[in-house]
Amino acid sequence: MKSKYLSFIRQNKKFLGYGITLAFFSSFGQTYFIGLFSANIRGEFDLTHGSFGTIYTISTAISAVILIWFGRLIDKIDLRIFTILTCVMLILASFLIAFSPNIIILAFALFMLRFSGQGLMTHTYTTAIGRYFNKDRGKALSISTLGHPLGEAVFPSIVVMLIVFIGWRETWIAFGVIGLIFLLPFVLWLLGGHVERHQNHIASVETINDKKKHDWTVIELAHDPRFYAIMTAILAPAFLLTGVFFHQVHLADYKGWSMPWLATSFTVFALTSVVTMIGSGILIDRISAAKTLMIIPFPLALAMSMIAFFSNEVSALILMAASGFCIGMVFTSGSALWPEIYGEKNLGAIRSLVTALIIAASSISPAVFGWLIDSGISMNEIALGGIGWSFISIIVMFLVFMRKGFK
Repeated sequence: MKSKYLSFIRQNKKFLGYGITLAFFSSFGQTYFIGLFSANIRGEFDLTHGSFGTIYTISTAISAVILIWFGRLIDKIDLRIFTILTCVMLILASFLIAFSPNIIILAFALFMLRFSGQGLMTHTYTTAIGRYFNKDRGKALSISTLGHPLGEAVFPSIVVMLIVFIGWRETWIAFGVIGLIFLLPFVLWLLGGHVERHQNHIASVETINDKKKHDWTVIELAHDPRFYAIMTAILAPAFLLTGVFFHQVHLADYKGWSMPWLATSFTVFALTSVVTMIGSGILIDRISAAKTLMIIPFPLALAMSMIAFFSNEVSALILMAASGFCIGMVFTSGSALWPEIYGEKNLGAIRSLVTALIIAASSISPAVFGWLIDSGISMNEIALGGIGWSFISIIVMFLVFMRKGFK
């Protein structure tokens, strides 16, 4: 098993490296990353938890709507061009937030970060890996998604340190420069040989066309009960963990955890994500992504329980470990699921819709959490609601998939 895994990596190292790189740099637009700047941004622009959360929500919601249209272009244009556009937008967003003079520009910069980072970068590599790997899709996605926990392990401590020594605006400038001089040329190099890869994919599709399963359209997808059952599980961590990570400074104050300790805890989150991604990738290729997806609500319920019932420093580690397990499953099972059940022809359109819904859920939670906090609702009480959502999604998925099947 180990030799086959290593052989697979050697044979596809550049394209898998492409996926890892985009996943890693998508961190710039992820909530946990932006949340590290929360106190500085709120202080400089005189914003409350609720008002900053609202700005973040509006910016993210707009990015989700645009992604539904823009994301499907990956089905029509060259992957290299699509990737360059995504990277350029992320780099520009990094510089824009660094030089934001007022709330309006700040909101636009947040929109650009969310649209290009969390939205397009994740959408681009998951669609590409899902499309060009068929037999070993689970392994390919499990390796590519390692870029996310790598970013989660590396960035928090670096960001906290840079903010202290050079300032929050200068930190964004530094990351923009890194994207400009490293990210763009590196991903173009990693995509070398893509023309041949795409031609082989087209030939493979034509060869097995008669035996191929039905390729669903987005309209057909909307009439499938399995889609809604899946989304109850996938949207739960998007909403709940985004809210927790966005308001991580408040959570640390509320629980009596220091920010350096919480930042260090992200290492546990990253390590757990890595182990989960590798393990779930193998599991997906053996029993299907749909079956592995049903595991997701359990670690999410555990994470919410750590917030709801505990306050010691060890609970922060368990919170991050459970969150990492949950997110690891979402990235691998959630990404492999769509081509597995609904085919590859319209994968870009389907993934853009799914990604937009995930972004929409993550866009709502900072504002909802913020206004709840401003209204005196504790993080413990919010977490209790998260536990309830987790168990509801378990019941819904079990009933629907037992009736409709996994394929």
